[in-house]
Amino acid sequence: MASALKRGNSYQIRVSVGRDSNGKYAYEVTTWTPPAGLTTKKEKAALEAAIQDFERRVKSGRYLSGEKTTLLEFANTQWLPYAKSNLKPKTFADYCEFLEKRILPVFGRLPLAQIQPIQIINWLRDLDQKGMRNTARYRLLPHVLHLLKTNNITAEKLDIASNTNTRLRSGHVVSFEIASRVSSILNSPIDEVFESLGMDDKLSDNTKGNYFRCLSSVLSTAVQWQMIIENPCKRVKAPSQRGHEISHMNIDEAQKAYQSALNYHDIRVGTAIITLLQTGIREGELAGLEWKDIDFDKSEIHIQRNSQYIRRIGIVTGTTKTRSGNRAIAIAPDLIDLLQKYRNWQNAEKARLGDLWQNTDRLYTQWDGSPIHNQTITKWNKKFLADSGFKYTTVHGLRHSFATLQIAAGTDLRTVSQLLGHADVSTTMNIYAHSLKTSETAAASKISKILRGEER
Repeated sequence: MASALKRGNSYQIRVSVGRDSNGKYAYEVTTWTPPAGLTTKKEKAALEAAIQDFERRVKSGRYLSGEKTTLLEFANTQWLPYAKSNLKPKTFADYCEFLEKRILPVFGRLPLAQIQPIQIINWLRDLDQKGMRNTARYRLLPHVLHLLKTNNITAEKLDIASNTNTRLRSGHVVSFEIASRVSSILNSPIDEVFESLGMDDKLSDNTKGNYFRCLSSVLSTAVQWQMIIENPCKRVKAPSQRGHEISHMNIDEAQKAYQSALNYHDIRVGTAIITLLQTGIREGELAGLEWKDIDFDKSEIHIQRNSQYIRRIGIVTGTTKTRSGNRAIAIAPDLIDLLQKYRNWQNAEKARLGDLWQNTDRLYTQWDGSPIHNQTITKWNKKFLADSGFKYTTVHGLRHSFATLQIAAGTDLRTVSQLLGHADVSTTMNIYAHSLKTSETAAASKISKILRGEER
């Protein structure tokens, strides 16, 4: 049943679509404005035609609510509540920021069905212009870095993400927002904490790609929910994502790092470094390891959770990065022995602290047994490398070292991919193309020697 109600110069047409989950009548509604200059009789006839057309579209399923629902309405009332339950916490936090900063200010007032490829192309072009970033850049002053270290001021205390904290302490530039937050927490003027480096005008290609993927994800969901027919992002070339070379250790460096870690004065740090070198697990996976994940009888580590710090939320424990990330990794006898020794040391700490100890079952913890902050692993790694005289390699670089050494040792690519927890072998191939090329060269040399009778 359809009806129309005059509202000023327009009519509100509504069609009943049955009852909702609460038993109340539900309606699809549209607004129709008659053309200027119609007589009363002709306006009535045109209105009746509009009512019949709208009712047919609703009843046949050809009317999509995206014709009237704006991106802002859809994001706030439907997509964000859905995404909060279905995306990983870090991804959800990032997407909220992307929407607020550069997506909703441009597309928020547009009905979903009116967002067109050309508008997205123009938006991406605008993001590429100088002055778009318009962000002041700041670098932490050396004496403040010393203050952070001596007072053990962590990323959590500064209310920043672990990767931002790493960049901050490594001398990289940060935004005005980060600089202001850190200065406020330190209760000092910004110019006493940071050196100002002027303005950073352009967004990086990776940043533009992040914004584009967020918009595409929202619109893809609208398609799935039959609010629009097609995602306009599918007709737009996505911004290119430029990777960067990951610093890693060669065989000699990894061997020396292993020996140094065995003899390192802090057993927590030494055990963590060797675990990373021998398993190639991610930083968040190391932080999430629990003793029940270690099968001492089968000599396996089971990777089944990820622990990370998210600004304004705290430490969050979730699933691994991909479904394939939930995996079992065979470990060598020397690591089994080291983990046994480390568990004995941790048990002694439990006994010493008594009721102060929090029984979280985590391998790597804060002083009282509570879950470790990702940034602490970064700090351990950096201190270990500095104390041992090695070049700086990130925690992810140790993972990269593990994979590169596995490939150099002749481990087949599918096994390497499974050990790393990649969703697909092609991911491994793309990341380690250089290492694979080196292995191909070695294989060509070897077959040549065999054919010449120099090797069997």
